[in-house]
Amino acid sequence: QQRQQHEQQQQQQPPQPQPGQGFRFASEVANGRVAIRMNRAASWIIEEYRSSNLSLLAPDAFEQIVSNTCKEFLHVRRGQVAIDTAADEALLCFEDFLDYWRQLLAGDDLVSPWAAAMRNLRPWGTAATHNLARVLCGHMPSCIVGDPPTEGLQLLRVA
Repeated sequence: QQRQQHEQQQQQQPPQPQPGQGFRFASEVANGRVAIRMNRAASWIIEEYRSSNLSLLAPDAFEQIVSNTCKEFLHVRRGQVAIDTAADEALLCFEDFLDYWRQLLAGDDLVSPWAAAMRNLRPWGTAATHNLARVLCGHMPSCIVGDPPTEGLQLLRVA
């Protein structure tokens, strides 16, 4: 009888959302894995950055970094990461989306001028990205970052 009561209680509770379900760029693929539409995610991040009063870089420079490094990542990893491509909209497994961030923040596989500028912003850029992730999740930044390195900013102007 207790088991029946427990099952009835579970049936009355609303279903739990899947991870990433609230984002318009997340999808569920085979076996419940979360996948990310890379271009939609990039557009959402850029849009949120532009509307934030906590932005540290010029919004146009930020947009160029995100859009160009996303394109470069997809080009470099073509045939390796995309689950599906429809109308230039790469669908990546979540772990591949995270690998983009690893490459952007700590890797050397991306070689465009925008990726080079990000490397020259290290470690400032890593801390600033941590703060951005917190803001995107509705939290306040937690890292004190100060001003970005001058060399990285100069590369952003040239790129």
